[in-house]
Amino acid sequence: MCQNIGFISLVFSEKQLDDLVTRKLVGRPLFSWTLGTAIFSKLDQIVVLVSNDSFKITLEKEYHWASNVSFINIQTNQFISNEVNISAILDEYNFNYQNVICINPFGVIIESIDINNCIDTLTKNECKDVYSIQGFTNQECTLNNQFTPKHIDNFKIINIFYAFSNDISRNVTGFVPLSDNKIDTINYDNFTIIELKLIEKLKKQKHCAKISHLVLDVDGVFTDGCVYYDAHGELAKKFDMRDGMGLEIVRQFDVEIVVMTSENSALVAKRMEKLQIKHVFLGVKDKFSFLNRFVIDQQICFSNVAYMGDDVNDLANLCRVGWSFSPQNATDVVKNNVDIVLKNDSGNGAIRELTSFIIKYNQRIF
Repeated sequence: MCQNIGFISLVFSEKQLDDLVTRKLVGRPLFSWTLGTAIFSKLDQIVVLVSNDSFKITLEKEYHWASNVSFINIQTNQFISNEVNISAILDEYNFNYQNVICINPFGVIIESIDINNCIDTLTKNECKDVYSIQGFTNQECTLNNQFTPKHIDNFKIINIFYAFSNDISRNVTGFVPLSDNKIDTINYDNFTIIELKLIEKLKKQKHCAKISHLVLDVDGVFTDGCVYYDAHGELAKKFDMRDGMGLEIVRQFDVEIVVMTSENSALVAKRMEKLQIKHVFLGVKDKFSFLNRFVIDQQICFSNVAYMGDDVNDLANLCRVGWSFSPQNATDVVKNNVDIVLKNDSGNGAIRELTSFIIKYNQRIF
């Protein structure tokens, strides 16, 4: 069966790779925005090219739940260009493809529908190459003389480098670029503008409905954000017993509890087992994509989700769900972007306060 295949190249120098991974946009690494978008598009398979063995292992662990993603290691000294390497990979791995799309790993503004439109253009028009996609503009987000963003109302970066379709009656003769898009489309000069615009876009998608699922971070939500270590590693965390009672009560009102944390802690696993929480996900780095998958699997909407977090790695989800909360002692960037800042601190009754709100909200509105 012919497939729609997407390629994302993360073959960079160590310095470039460090920027790609450590530089966060709304709390997520830059490449996570593009990869997450591709996962939930019409692409049957996404092939991520990497140049670092440890990075490949990390990504495989992080995206183990995404069955349509695979990772191929290419050494930087063997790298010629995206075009040459992808062409060689298509031959070497004998991909049976209909359409191939190479996606900019810095393309954070791209949405799944943009990839789908590209696929539809290739398929419906029966053309070999896509030269342009309706709705895209090649204008970068820059500042005018008044230091206000240009083109901000219809802001859209061209993020797809090139795309082509396979026609069994002829050979693919080359890769035609979609634009003059450069790898540094997102740079330090426009980074803040893009981040603010992305937060605004996420918030515009918010809708309120009956809360059926409550998603909670652990450190800084269940706990006070502190952890005690000894010579052997993690020793202790402090949990509030009143929070546990609140979760038990809210479940009696048909609200599912979901725990999602980037840490892989045996202490946390033990505490959640004690609380008899069914949905516990440890070691989740890309919380945004993972929550998207969870919502799809549970057949619910983001409007049915309440979420409490305290730091930037929860920020994208907090801007996206129906109701977002933070404890009183959360970071400023989170408190400035949630719907409600609770009166209590984390590890000191914040969860109990939140569960009381959910019960009253669901009873009052629905």
